[in-house]
Amino acid sequence: MGNTLLDAVVFDFDNTLVDTKSTIEHAYSRIFLHMSEEYNVSLEAIRRELAAVSTDFEAVGNYDRMQWFDAILTNLHVNFKQVEVEKYVNDFYSMIESPKYDPAVESVLVSIKKLNKKLGLLTDSDYKPGTKMKRISKLPFARLFDKIEVAGDTIPYKKRTESPFVIIAKDLGVAPDKTIYIGDRMDFDIKNSKKAGMKAALITTYNDTRGLEDVVEPDWVVSNIREVLNIIK
Repeated sequence: MGNTLLDAVVFDFDNTLVDTKSTIEHAYSRIFLHMSEEYNVSLEAIRRELAAVSTDFEAVGNYDRMQWFDAILTNLHVNFKQVEVEKYVNDFYSMIESPKYDPAVESVLVSIKKLNKKLGLLTDSDYKPGTKMKRISKLPFARLFDKIEVAGDTIPYKKRTESPFVIIAKDLGVAPDKTIYIGDRMDFDIKNSKKAGMKAALITTYNDTRGLEDVVEPDWVVSNIREVLNIIK
């Protein structure tokens, strides 16, 4: 029969359903090698700047890699042209279009549908409009979702507030308190889904536990997507 307290299950995308973390790391490695050779700077220096830039931008939910790469090169005090930054950005998004994911993802989503739960996907946008939806649509399990929203793209609000979570519940025709959100970030995913009135589960498959301080506790913590069924059933 399934968990009668829940009418809908909504997932985050990056580092929840797919391994974006290692996919991005692979893209960085290739791009930074080119930067190192092009501007005669060490890979270590580039990595240091990435760490500083990512800390600042991620704190405000800014994943605009155009700004990231521009800031890295600016901080390295090298002479570069904007067209070079644009090439790095285009290369980056091309490289992350096919992320790896647990083979169990599709079967878990099918099982949730069989329990007569609405199935949603709520994720933040990438730099270019349409880019995130393009990445999602290439995956075979995308067809299983009743509704997909890209916060900051298909809807105007990003996940820094509870608004996108309220919207996805409305899209699915369910009440927030009858919905569970499953994501990898304590700050945006857990905090704001609970502010919207949802239940929330932290998934730690890819060891991304950013924002652990000063946030509300998740209702559940799962180490992989298969454990989600223990909550739903």
